[in-house]
Amino acid sequence: MTDAVTCPNCRDVLDVPTEFRGRSVKCGTCQTVFPVPEPMLSITEIPTARRERPLFVNERRSQKQSNRVVWFLLFATALVLGGLCVACGGFVVWMNNPPMTVHKSEEGKFQVEFPSEPQPFAQAGEQGVIVKGLEAKRKLAEGRYFVKYYDLSNQQLASDPEAILTDALKTEIAGLAAGNEVQRQMTKHAGFPAIDVELHQGSQFMQRITVLRVILAGSRVYILGTQGQNQLPQFTYVQQFFISFRTTVKVAPLLKPALDE
Repeated sequence: MTDAVTCPNCRDVLDVPTEFRGRSVKCGTCQTVFPVPEPMLSITEIPTARRERPLFVNERRSQKQSNRVVWFLLFATALVLGGLCVACGGFVVWMNNPPMTVHKSEEGKFQVEFPSEPQPFAQAGEQGVIVKGLEAKRKLAEGRYFVKYYDLSNQQLASDPEAILTDALKTEIAGLAAGNEVQRQMTKHAGFPAIDVELHQGSQFMQRITVLRVILAGSRVYILGTQGQNQLPQFTYVQQFFISFRTTVKVAPLLKPALDE
């Protein structure tokens, strides 16, 4: 194959073999030596690497868009996880600080704070005594709060206050089947003699804890109690339940030896 090449000097057209492209040749007419130019490439002859360059640019744009999608998904995931953490944190705070409301009992002549609306109940006690009280349960959490009360007979009032409280505790614990006693302490509640008891039931990490406080106020025995899964007496809302209990009428003290503070 040959290329038609024009001599730059005499303008004569020479037939030059294609293998001389890019090399120098001598004109047969005027003897001028000149280089044979390289032919211009057609679109179909453009190297593949050069023709694919625009596609590479499009791939970079696609990669940037893909990165934006990934960052958006990561941001959205972080927002969702953050919201869940806040919700869980709020639930934990609510669990450890349930709202307590004051409830006044006209018949029982006392007031105390419950985590929910209490329900009245009555049950038969020993020697035909009717034990009355109020009971409330926490919502979304295993927890029971109750106040029981009954009046003592003249024969029972003849006993020592500590003996009265001990007998009342013995009867209450037997009825609850609340597990093993881990702590007992003689104390006072608003000036009245009282005994605190803590009982545990179950394994170490899944204990059902019962806390009782028996109070002798005049001729009446009050039994305050909380029960819950891993619900320790040190918890703020448990302490608030016991501390909030007050008699709403003036009660004359028994003519018994006063307990030491």
